[in-house]
Amino acid sequence: MFFNIEGRDDKYRTELKNFIEVEYQLKISSINEHVRGWYGETWKLICESDDSSRKKNPCKYFAKIIYFKKQAKKYMQCFPVLYYMKEKGIDYISSYISSRSGRSYLLFKGGTLALFDFAEGLHIDDKPLTLVPLMTKIYSLPPPDFPIESETFASNVYSDLEEQIKKLHLTEIEAYDIVNSNCKLLMDVNIRMKHYAEIAQTKTAVSTGSSSLPLCFGITSGDIGGNTLVNNGRYTIIDWDWIMLAPPERDFWWYIQDPAQIIDINMAFKEIAFNYSLDMDIIAYYAHFSYLYFLTETIDCLLFNPLSKSEVIQRLNEHFDKDGFLRKNLRNCLT
Repeated sequence: MFFNIEGRDDKYRTELKNFIEVEYQLKISSINEHVRGWYGETWKLICESDDSSRKKNPCKYFAKIIYFKKQAKKYMQCFPVLYYMKEKGIDYISSYISSRSGRSYLLFKGGTLALFDFAEGLHIDDKPLTLVPLMTKIYSLPPPDFPIESETFASNVYSDLEEQIKKLHLTEIEAYDIVNSNCKLLMDVNIRMKHYAEIAQTKTAVSTGSSSLPLCFGITSGDIGGNTLVNNGRYTIIDWDWIMLAPPERDFWWYIQDPAQIIDINMAFKEIAFNYSLDMDIIAYYAHFSYLYFLTETIDCLLFNPLSKSEVIQRLNEHFDKDGFLRKNLRNCLT
């Protein structure tokens, strides 16, 4: 758990355990910190017994609590979409557990808490072709009949970053110096992001004044690369906090790390008769947007939780490393 704050002592753990036992009608035999998640405070629960209707053996659950309000808002919006996808037969995504009152999430000490079936398995960061048949089934679903955020390619992420830099200057000089020394790079990334945003808007015919969606838009995770688990040949895509109606590039831009993978993904689309081809201009938009957005996430973590400083400083240095993952993606999408 990278986003912990002070007070996670035995008293806190006991209060959390008692809260979950009452609200979800479970008997918890163990509750331990878990390593998944950046914004989320995460726990693995083992239960002695379970509601017979769930028929789980063993009884393992994953609790995720988000205290950071900006991220909690996104977190709360994902549950109706998860339910919708399950109802449409998508059984390889996160499964949340409703509380005894039927709610998908609850408030605990000001944080947003949800309980999920524990997904066993190992992460598969480098297997995009495994994800193609899974994600195309999701993309092919009709949009739900309730409000869900939709991509407009009109991000204000750079303005958010500028405000953060001002706050760092007042509170965290070491982090400020790292970010400020790379301001020229960040401005250049922002200029290119806006350029590709205009192209993406034209190519997808996005119109913020229209209720209709481009044909290429579907339900996207925005973070499948690091959130897919495999266990005995079964895949589970977890962490749908950043759910949005958007083109497939929002999920697959990550694989520009090796440009040949983009060609392979397009071939895989064709082989399963999914009529779509990843567009390099839209991939370039997401590569540039993500470079700025992931930086704001890292800074948010430090501003909200100063105890995360050592972790954040390491991440900032990695973010600006010219041979780092995200910098390489920026170069690859320009060639």
